[in-house]
Amino acid sequence: ARADHRVRDGFRNVLETEKTTEKSIEVLNNRVPFCILPEGMHRPKHSLLPLGKGLSRIAYGANRAIKDGRHVYVVPVGCEYGDYFRYRSTLLATVGEPIDITAYIDAHPERNEQEMLVDIRELTSAAMKRHIVYIPDDEDYEAKWELAKLSSGHIPETRLRKRLEANRKAVEKLGRLREEAPERARTFFEKAVAFARDRREASISLHTVHTRRPLLSALWYTLRTLILLPFALVLGTASLPAWGVAEWMASRVKDPAFRNSFRCVVLLLLWTLLLLAWAIVLLCTVKWYWAIAAVVLLIPAPMLTYDYFELVRRTASSWRYLFNGRLRWQKEQLINELRELNI
Repeated sequence: ARADHRVRDGFRNVLETEKTTEKSIEVLNNRVPFCILPEGMHRPKHSLLPLGKGLSRIAYGANRAIKDGRHVYVVPVGCEYGDYFRYRSTLLATVGEPIDITAYIDAHPERNEQEMLVDIRELTSAAMKRHIVYIPDDEDYEAKWELAKLSSGHIPETRLRKRLEANRKAVEKLGRLREEAPERARTFFEKAVAFARDRREASISLHTVHTRRPLLSALWYTLRTLILLPFALVLGTASLPAWGVAEWMASRVKDPAFRNSFRCVVLLLLWTLLLLAWAIVLLCTVKWYWAIAAVVLLIPAPMLTYDYFELVRRTASSWRYLFNGRLRWQKEQLINELRELNI
């Protein structure tokens, strides 16, 4: 249930909000911590929406309700996604230092309740921003994010925290550039937006753009694709009913940012049932130890199939990039300017 409905949302919703807040305070009073999504909604952007009022109401109300000297804390958590739409992408969850709400309220006796509710939201928002790549949602958002990713492209994809820090520093420097040299920033950002548009239209991933030797990269991806093809055919065929239905159902979800979550749940359920069916068939047709070995090998089949799809996508992207001299020239121009600006 939501904890931030207003009167204009309807009296029934307001009552529901009060019940949710009271229940949350009761839970905290019983020493049970819980998680809350303070933005109240989601969107595929490296930014932060204004936090809802429910967070501060619960924290402030719990502080008044708890009488045994215990403190109320809000623990900020930042979630940084490698990609919002690619299945099986990465996620870095960073837990920040707890915010001692009780100590803050005691240190500011001059603040009334409404002022304190605003303070709690602002404290939490500022803490969350320190643990994500926070880019203000303005007209320069796309340019800053594209340039930040270009700047951190030399960092391996598995070094999530290092990439997070590099992207944060790049965004901060780009923000200062906009303030100190607005005309240069405007020209630079326009080039970045044009590059991002051309890259997407050519179906070339940013991962491909970071390759230093396009020809060797394309050949390497092609070799891996061909070597793994027989295994991919076996695993893909065995898991086809599961991932095929999961893809079809996910494609019908209107919110693109929710498709991966939906796909994951559907795939887990369908593959569990299908794997059980395969186990029964194998146990009835081959010796038991071969059947068990085959089932064990089949367990990661859908995941490995999706990994192969990603390999094919990157292979195609590598060849497109190899034959797109204009895009390579655009990338070099942007990289050189990033170096000049020490970003």
